[in-house]
Amino acid sequence: MIKFQILKNDEVQHQFLNRYYKLLLVIVSLGGFFLFYFSAVSMIKILEGATILAFLTSPVIAFLNLRAVQQKDFPESHRPSKRMIYLAYSGLFGLVVFSIYYLINL
Repeated sequence: MIKFQILKNDEVQHQFLNRYYKLLLVIVSLGGFFLFYFSAVSMIKILEGATILAFLTSPVIAFLNLRAVQQKDFPESHRPSKRMIYLAYSGLFGLVVFSIYYLINL
C-alpha cells in the first residue's frame, strides 16, 4: 500500500540528488550519443520500435494509474468520481483491445 509522506528538504538529500542527477545525466547523454552514432542509418527502425513500445505499454501504465487513484490512502478530495472511473475502465478496455489487435496483425 502506498503511504504519502512529506519529504524533508535537508542537505543530505540535496547532495544525494545532485550527485546522482549528474551521473544519470552523463549516462543518458552518452547513451543518446551512441544510439545516434551507431544507428544513424536505421533511425526509422528505432523510431518504429519506440512507437511500438509506447503503444504496447500504454495499457499497463493506464492500469497502474487507475489503481493508484483508487487506493484508500489516496486523498478523497483528489479521487475521480464513479463516472470518471467507469470512463477510465472503458478507455483501458479500448487500449487493451487495440493492443491485442495490433499484436495479432503484426
